Amino acid sequence: MTSNNILWFRHGLRLHDNPSLLEALRNDGGGQSESVRLYPIFIFDGESAGTKVVGFNRMKFLMESLDDLDRQLKAIGGQLYIFRGNAVNVMRRLFEELN
Repeated sequence: MTSNNILWFRHGLRLHDNPSLLEALRNDGGGQSESVRLYPIFIFDGESAGTKVVGFNRMKFLMESLDDLDRQLKAIGGQLYIFRGNAVNVMRRLFEELN
């Protein structure tokens, strides 16, 4: 059985020194799972990521950071999933699809 773990990147858009990433990879569903599948996500929801009202330079930096994070994840066999919308609705939909 596979354990599906969602890792929601909000502010710390990095892999190194990321305790949430380490915990998500370590979490095996309470010992019930044979493997862990990680879904790294970022949500443009206008609130949680500080993307409601931003200037051009901040948005450019955010997009470059997300692109860099996706490249790092692809280098280790993953990818970054990017969503737009209300975070609660996005999470609800993901939980329904993954479980």
